[in-house]
Amino acid sequence: MHQGKINSYFGEGTTLKGSLRFKGVLRFDGDFEGEVVTDDTFIIGETGKVRANVKVGSLYNFGDIKGDVEAIKGISLHSSSKLSGNMKTPSLTTEEWALFNGACEMTKREGKEHAPGSSDRQSMGASLPPVEGMGLSAESSQSSMMGAGAVKWGTGAIAGLAAVAAVTWMLLSGKENAPAPAQPPAVVSAPVETPVASTPAGEIMTDQSAAKAPHGVVNAVSEQDVARLKKDIEKDPKNPEAHMTLARIHLDKSDYKSAIAALEEAVKVLPNNEEIRTVLGQAYNRTGREKDAIRHFAALAQINPNSEEAINNTAFQKAETGNLNQAEVLFKKVLEQKPGNFRARLGLAVVHSKREENDKAVQECMGILKEAEDYAPAMNRLAWIYAKKGSNLSEALKLSEKSLTTFDDIPEYLDTLSEVNYRNGNNAEAVKLIKRAIELMPSEPYYKRQLFKFQKALKNPGAES
Repeated sequence: MHQGKINSYFGEGTTLKGSLRFKGVLRFDGDFEGEVVTDDTFIIGETGKVRANVKVGSLYNFGDIKGDVEAIKGISLHSSSKLSGNMKTPSLTTEEWALFNGACEMTKREGKEHAPGSSDRQSMGASLPPVEGMGLSAESSQSSMMGAGAVKWGTGAIAGLAAVAAVTWMLLSGKENAPAPAQPPAVVSAPVETPVASTPAGEIMTDQSAAKAPHGVVNAVSEQDVARLKKDIEKDPKNPEAHMTLARIHLDKSDYKSAIAALEEAVKVLPNNEEIRTVLGQAYNRTGREKDAIRHFAALAQINPNSEEAINNTAFQKAETGNLNQAEVLFKKVLEQKPGNFRARLGLAVVHSKREENDKAVQECMGILKEAEDYAPAMNRLAWIYAKKGSNLSEALKLSEKSLTTFDDIPEYLDTLSEVNYRNGNNAEAVKLIKRAIELMPSEPYYKRQLFKFQKALKNPGAES
């Protein structure tokens, strides 16, 4: 019943509910409630608590299970484990002090006849060989499965890191808005509860964000793993899974610049990969670099004209040309398919703004920021609305400054920040900021008109705009 190296890992502090289906070898050290189904191997670590009916190929239990278990290959109960429920399997092995409460049905292994004395035993008490990368002692089982030396590098290790990074990205950026990893080894097919951990492993929004990463997920990826992953990419630059894994590791740490750099390198060798283009465009969009985002979304539209971002592209074009009703229909079409698509929701805010329905635009932006506090376009749009209305100016200043956190060279955002400072009476700062916008985009006449307005106010502080 030796199943090879671990492909996927959910650390202590992870809390999931629903249906867990996966391929390969998955270790779970958190809390799970629902059902588990796989033809492969499920490992419950010492801190793992599973309240579920489990139907697997092989089961290694070091933790606590409450539910019926069926394993078509075998079950291994280790000394620290508890199992309350019925078991059905052709092969059962136990260690001393393993606790079991229920009925056990020994079945015939599929495709094999078991003669007396067969080496493929169906007896209790025999020891199964350990899963590679996972010792049987408490000390070894508590070590990080993604740490240096814990798993041998290769396809399996990349799959494991991909599962770690992709699950974190889904939990933090909204599962409806996150592309699934290529050939994911693990898929949660029911709603996932955001885990509550006293020391979250990482956040993708802000320090004040309520959306926390599962404890241990980001920390499960070591610097040595990342270094080996980069070497793997050098050896095989056309491996999309390796590129996506590296990018999502950076995204988990809110290191958007590194993620974007990694994805730009990936695009050079894999220009027609839809997933890479999508995530790269979304990363640019989330940080406010909409022109760069559009460049990749336009390429994505060539690859897949029916993609949600291709529809968003058309909708924004409609909005810019004044076809607001058509734009609204298209944005809502995207949201019917992907309710968590922040770009489409921002599009609705733009439509409302152009109709001077500022209350609706504010509501849309605030709804986005409630789910993604670091979404720069919503911060910028909301700050601009506040500035033009002359209300909530202190909040507008915070939002506008935060929208420039990742990239401080976005002319449109500098214009917003200059307008907010002007409304707050800080005309000198307004002049300084709009001059930076002009340096970045000297051909834009609007910024020059803004400069004239701010300089006039600086010379005559009491004059009206």
